[in-house]
Amino acid sequence: MKMILEKESLIRFAKENNLKIRFISKMNLQTGEFSVVDGGTGGNCKICNRVRLTANGFVKPCLFSDDKYNVRILGAKKHCCRQLI
Repeated sequence: MKMILEKESLIRFAKENNLKIRFISKMNLQTGEFSVVDGGTGGNCKICNRVRLTANGFVKPCLFSDDKYNVRILGAKKHCCRQLI
């Protein structure tokens, strides 16, 4: 139930802030059922407006970079999150 409430809260936040949100399907590692996750082709950083939030609590401004930021640390500093976007 908590997961559903968190998902609904994220959806509401995205709508209120005119953001698009996508959820990646959970993959079944035990049966080997995997899905392709489209990360784009990259290389056009000047117009890219995508930010990824990983399941373990990191914001990744680019899938083609190793840069990531812990939201647990940034959560107390909302202005830092806005600067990332």
